[in-house]
Amino acid sequence: MTRFAELVDRALVARAATMPEEVAFRTDDGQTLTYAGWDAASRALAGELAAAAPGTGHAAGLSYTGRDWLGYAVAVAAVYRAGFVCVPIHKDAPADAAASVGCALVITPDTGIQVTGGRAYAARDELADLMFTSGTTGAPRPVPVSARGVIAAELGPDLVERPPPPRRSRYLHALPPGSAWAQTLVRAALRGEVEIVAQRRFDPGAFAALVEFLRPARIGLVPAMARLLVDTTRGRTLGDHGVEHVFCSAAPLAPATFRDLTALFAGATVLNVYTLSEARWANICGVHDPGKPTAVGPVPPGVEVVVLDESGAPAPAHSAGELVLRRLGEEVRTGDVGRVDEDGIVHVLGRADEILNVGGVKVSAREIVQALEEHPSVREAAVVGLDHPVLGTEVAAAVVFARPGDVPALLDDLRRRLPDLQVPRRVLPVAELPRTELGKVRLGEIKDRLTAAAPRTRGPGPLTRDGVVAAVREEVARELGVPAGLDDDLFDLGATSLSAVRIAERLSARLGVDVRPHVLMESVTAGRVVDAILGATV
Repeated sequence: MTRFAELVDRALVARAATMPEEVAFRTDDGQTLTYAGWDAASRALAGELAAAAPGTGHAAGLSYTGRDWLGYAVAVAAVYRAGFVCVPIHKDAPADAAASVGCALVITPDTGIQVTGGRAYAARDELADLMFTSGTTGAPRPVPVSARGVIAAELGPDLVERPPPPRRSRYLHALPPGSAWAQTLVRAALRGEVEIVAQRRFDPGAFAALVEFLRPARIGLVPAMARLLVDTTRGRTLGDHGVEHVFCSAAPLAPATFRDLTALFAGATVLNVYTLSEARWANICGVHDPGKPTAVGPVPPGVEVVVLDESGAPAPAHSAGELVLRRLGEEVRTGDVGRVDEDGIVHVLGRADEILNVGGVKVSAREIVQALEEHPSVREAAVVGLDHPVLGTEVAAAVVFARPGDVPALLDDLRRRLPDLQVPRRVLPVAELPRTELGKVRLGEIKDRLTAAAPRTRGPGPLTRDGVVAAVREEVARELGVPAGLDDDLFDLGATSLSAVRIAERLSARLGVDVRPHVLMESVTAGRVVDAILGATV
């Protein structure tokens, strides 16, 4: 038996002995699993697993849905007690997920244990889990979760000897089995301090009713659930029903959602949690600070956050680079770009592939999303980079409007608050953002939809010379800061190839025609630009 298996086994035996009838897990349909029941059921299933695949270190796939949360909790504990590696398979994982990591068997609520063959992981690689990432920007991939990290950060050295708490609380959530957060909640129940309550399928109205009836001290939501909850309960308050903490994770929480959630749970602390599947021991959480929109929270005790530059060397103090998390000899490279400010607060600018290179300038997609979501007409937004013949990458956004949206007015507002290169060149209004089961935005799908959306090439009516002259002169003056006569050389006035790109894009949006940057580069004067635009649209 591995050290981790022995610890989980002893903890369950201790909980069953000291608090047998206390509820470990509850679902919204009234089903419960006591500690005595959890111990007995997981012990029996662990014995079946050991008989099916003798030895330790085997990978065991778990394929469960929210309708069988209690069975999932039993299966996770059984896999741990058998000394196996738990491989939760969520619905967004690849079809060959179990085979890709060498699962020796797969457990489902419908078919039970299926022996599939596979390899055992060596003791030196002792793992608790192999978790599949969400796959928001690419194919989901497996990442290891070490047993050592779980023991140190989640279970604690006194797990077995810990006496029953004088008062237990409830943790209400609607998270699907198979997520890293769900794994953390199963392990949290081992400590005996909280009763885990699962809504099997998220329903915002019913979720609010559960808060009122069960009075949970803690609530777990992903941002998409949080938005639906505050929209459904508009005008109500749930702050007098015992909630102390509301945790939001899986994606950044929009400022408007944070404000609404804080009002809904008046008196509770709303926290946005930054974490990784493979580094749950380094959860970074904090309240939203309007003055620091990219901040996620202070560096946790015992965790070291290192920032590396593009060469892999430590970046200068307070500058941006890849975030690396370290604790107790473990190191995880996050793939996120961020920094640690002068106050020890960690800022996350986005995934490395969400830092867009626009005309040689690095732009954070996350900062643009935050700016979009601060506009009162925007409910939520997603930002991606699209190929551009001159800039290399252009900023594009999919926007869900809270009320009938005016895209030009939105862009005008952004231009007052963001550098020009950060203002989206394409905005696609959508009814909703495509999401994974855990609520993360599928950026790859957003990019495909924006790419497929044909740019408008003709305006709603004929162009007039006076209208085009006015547009060209105004956009040139806006970009260069000086008035332009029709015979003035734009480049003598200070135009560059980059400013020509920006002028062309604004003229395209304003006139409803496709004005390419080379029109300005080759025409040289404002008058010839006008002639070129009119000549191309007759």
